[in-house]
Amino acid sequence: MPQRNIFSYNAILSVLTKFGKLDEALNVLKSMSEPDQCSWNAMVSSFAQHDRFEEALKFFDAMHSEDFVLSEHLFGSALSACSGLTDLNMVVQIHALISKSR
Repeated sequence: MPQRNIFSYNAILSVLTKFGKLDEALNVLKSMSEPDQCSWNAMVSSFAQHDRFEEALKFFDAMHSEDFVLSEHLFGSALSACSGLTDLNMVVQIHALISKSR
């Protein structure tokens, strides 16, 4: 079997999240030695798309704490999760991060 690398792991994450297998995708993420920005973005986006808003924001917060570059796509996913939770305070915090990142 070929050795797994970040690209193969991210491809697996993409397929799993596309089919709503988020718990399996999370297990794959945890098994990765060094998940990259793409890996984390996939999880935040997928959690938000599948109405697992608290988990999306938890991952978003973890990415911010780990000093990942927060992209426009990631901000959109986080704001989507906020709207699902109707969490106006978090929207304000994310807006402040967006303003700082410009």
